[in-house]
Amino acid sequence: MYVQSLGVNVYHGVGVDFEISEQSTVGSSTPFSSPKVLLNDSSNTLGPSVRARMVCDASGFSRRLTAKFGEKFATISSCPRTYRLTKRYPTLDTLLTNNYKLLPNYYGDQTYFVKKTLAYISPVVAGEGWLVIGNSAGFTNPMYSPGVNAAGLSSGWTAANLTAKVLAAPEQEAKGVMMAAAKSHQAYLHDFILTRLANMNRLWYNAFRDHRLFKKNILEALWASSYENVEDHYYGDTRSVYTEYDAHWLMGAGLDAYQALCAEILPILDGANAGAPPSEDEVQKVLEIKERVVHDRMERWTKKSLGEVVETVRREDAENSGEEGENGRLPGGG
Repeated sequence: MYVQSLGVNVYHGVGVDFEISEQSTVGSSTPFSSPKVLLNDSSNTLGPSVRARMVCDASGFSRRLTAKFGEKFATISSCPRTYRLTKRYPTLDTLLTNNYKLLPNYYGDQTYFVKKTLAYISPVVAGEGWLVIGNSAGFTNPMYSPGVNAAGLSSGWTAANLTAKVLAAPEQEAKGVMMAAAKSHQAYLHDFILTRLANMNRLWYNAFRDHRLFKKNILEALWASSYENVEDHYYGDTRSVYTEYDAHWLMGAGLDAYQALCAEILPILDGANAGAPPSEDEVQKVLEIKERVVHDRMERWTKKSLGEVVETVRREDAENSGEEGENGRLPGGG
């Protein structure tokens, strides 16, 4: 109902597919041509196809457009490594295995989701006349999925801005503007978002190999690498405005500091023991790295006293709301 109130046509019972030329990917020299949108219209109200100057595909796992340009490929190891860890905890294992009916050997030795290779990246995510959004481009973390907040929202925001530029361009300049938009979207979504989220994913999964690593390594190190940036960005007039900064923050995974952390820790943990628990020496090395990162970040953060932080927040809240209380503080403030 909301999107309809904005003037967007919503159709039910209509299946969508695309017809594209073999040379419609980034870098082709063919004339500007958007994909042809094919409809399977059970209501018989729209016809077999529609004309579109731009197509933004958010078809998710079905990958209507990106499937035309190659198979998706896995970005991390399959989940059974993690599943085996549950065997160490009888109560958890019982909850996961004994509370629903299993069809005997229905998917062989793996689960349905591993068969489907949940973690993947599509090799091509943009071309002349089309851009993809979210899971159509890739999916990096089956465990807690940062896709909605990172890949989905960021790629949707970027695609909307690029589409606006294409539609605003004079017809004779449309191809050049579209090619620039496609190259930008390909580099941003494929090379930046999905690559950096995949590194975060590998770090999460490896942390499950020893009980000391998950909380100590992943959570503390992530926020130590990114909290300072959150404080700088989300207090003040920009708190409710999605910006270029947000599109590159990616819940911390987009920051160079966090990627440097991944580059330092992953060679120690990733793949060396085929999913087995890491050695004590490996665990200690990772914990030492984490402690160094947290110490460096917190030392800078604590140079600003807690009182200064609280007072800054209250003052900015008051300025934004226009409801200053006595002495410039919010009503009811301490």
